[in-house]
Order: sequence, then C-alpha cells, then structure tokens
Amino acid sequence: MYDNLTTVSRRTVLGGAAALGGVAALQSLLPAVASGQSTAMYVGRGIGDMTGEPLGAGMNGYADTEQQSVGLHLRQRARAFVFADSPSSPRFLHVTAEIGLVFQSIQQEVLRRLAAEFGDTYHEGNVVITATHTHVAPGGTSGHPMVDLSMLGFRPVTFEANVAGIVDAARMAHHDLAPSSVGVTNGALHDAGVQRSRGSFDRDTPEERAQFPAGIDPRSQSLQITREGRLVGVLNWFGVHATSMTSHNTIASSDNKGFAAWHWEREVAGQDYLDGRTPELVTAFAQTNPGDVS
Repeated sequence: MYDNLTTVSRRTVLGGAAALGGVAALQSLLPAVASGQSTAMYVGRGIGDMTGEPLGAGMNGYADTEQQSVGLHLRQRARAFVFADSPSSPRFLHVTAEIGLVFQSIQQEVLRRLAAEFGDTYHEGNVVITATHTHVAPGGTSGHPMVDLSMLGFRPVTFEANVAGIVDAARMAHHDLAPSSVGVTNGALHDAGVQRSRGSFDRDTPEERAQFPAGIDPRSQSLQITREGRLVGVLNWFGVHATSMTSHNTIASSDNKGFAAWHWEREVAGQDYLDGRTPELVTAFAQTNPGDVS
C-alpha cells in the first residue's frame, strides 16, 4: 500500500506547522524532496485513554436524540506525537483524538492543563488537536446548549475523560522524546471509501470532478517514525468518514479509524499500553478531507 519513502526537513516541519497551523501544515509537508530517505529528528510518542460514558450518554455525530450509549465496543484513545529539532528547541505537538469533534472547550482546557504542567512549552501556536470524527462516541462536551442539545445536555464526566486522555497522551509523548528517523510514505486506497452524494458531486465543475474521477480522494499518506531501524510510530492521513457504525448503533466506539489503530497496535504488534509498559508502537489514523466520503 505504501511506497516512496521521502525526506522531510526538520525545520520545514516545525516552521511550517507553526506558520500554517495543524494538519494543513503537516499535509503540505508530505510531498517528497528526496525519495528513499528519512531525516533525523527528536520525536516523542504517547497514548491515553479518553473513553466517555458508555452508559446513558448521547452520541455526538448523527444528532439523534434517541442514540444513547448502552455499552462499549472500542475504547477511545488519544495518540500524541511531539516533534523537535533537539531536546531544547521549540516543539510541535500533534494529537489524534478518537472523538466526533474537538470543541473549543476541550482545546482550552487541554492547553490550560499543559501550561500548568509544562509552562510555555506547549501553547495555542504549537499544539494541534484533531478528531477522527467518529459518530458513535459519547458527546455532550461543547458547553454550548444548542450544540449539546441532541446529546441531551453537557456531560461533565465525558468531558473530563476526553480532556484527561488527551493530556495523558501529550505527557507521555513529552517524556518519550528521543532521537528518531522520520520518513514519509505515499499510497492510494481505492476501495476504502465511497462517494455518498454522487448526485451533488456530479454537479461540480468538470475541473473539480477531474481531480477525483472516482468521487473520492484515494491518497493515503503517513509519517513513519523509526528508532535504530525499528518502526515505533505511524501518523496516517486518509479522508473517509468514521461512519461505519450507523445511527442505530448504541454501543460506544471509535469506529473505523480507531479500529485500524487498535488492530495495528494490539493484534499486529501484540501490545496493550494499559499493561503499564511504554508502547513499542503508537499508530494514529488522522482525518483529512472526508467530505461526502463514507
């Protein structure tokens, strides 16, 4: 699936991320400069449990008031990566959170707790928290009544679980910072998504349709992090909605992207970070441009 391992400049990653902000910055850095190589950086990896209430909480995604959690399919994780030129240089923190949306309430509380623990190391200018956009995880975390309406109100317990899990992942990544090699792989997935609004898509301009002949963006791009030749981290971007589980599902889940990460870490690598050991491999499946792709 993946090929064309490519070089990414350290300063380009850190400077570009700060200038452009977040996923857009990292996405813009993925095109190659030199094929078949990697670059030396300091990278930290982290993972935290951010599972919301598995019983009695409204789910954020389908806006269905009858969709209340009655059990647990897959626990929600937050996976964090810290990138730096050196242990003393400015850092860039990227978090992939297995939730429907990252509300400002969550972002601000995470930044507040990081500042309390790490001072000015992490702030609004170098921390990006992204959502996998699962539609079947407990919600009610925005703090705005109209947004939380379909979840039947604000859920303090789920909010705390989401925030604490993200901070746990960031803390682990902070302390895991170590010399690493970072490369980029590029591939294409043509059978992992479908255009769910084909009629609307076909009304786009010919120029726009020509960019995605099949109605989807098949690009799958990954940052691959190695230490002493061993794969220790993967941060993947691919555009597909986390809606494999429908609005009729009432068992809380991280859906397809969460399952992909769980499968790689647990079933392939044979590890579980809850056993108290530092994970040998952290894999995050982040979101890009899902649009109307399911």
